[in-house]
Amino acid sequence: MYIFPRAGLVEVATVLRRNSLSRDTVNNILDTIEKTFIIVSEDLIFNKAVEIALLEAPSRFDTYFIALALKVKALLLTDDEPMAIHARNLNVKTILVRATSK
Repeated sequence: MYIFPRAGLVEVATVLRRNSLSRDTVNNILDTIEKTFIIVSEDLIFNKAVEIALLEAPSRFDTYFIALALKVKALLLTDDEPMAIHARNLNVKTILVRATSK
C-alpha cells in the first residue's frame, strides 16, 4: 500500500516547477500520484503534524509526511536529508533515497 499526504501534492508541484518542468507535465505527474497512492487528508494527520512541529521543527510539508508515516507505522522514503533526520529522531523507519542511489 502506498500512501501520500494531500499537502504533499503541493510540495511535489512546487519542486517540479522549480526544476523547470512544464505545467502540463506536473499536472500529469500529480494525476499519476493520485491514481497510484491513497491520498490522506490533512484532517487525519493534522494533530500529529503539529506535535511533530513542536518536537522537531521540520519544514511545513515535511511534518505531514512524517506524521503520516508515524500514524500508519509506514516506511518513509525521501530524498530530503533534513526530513530523514527529523523522521529518524522520531523513530520513523526511513530510507534516504539519494544515499542508496550512488
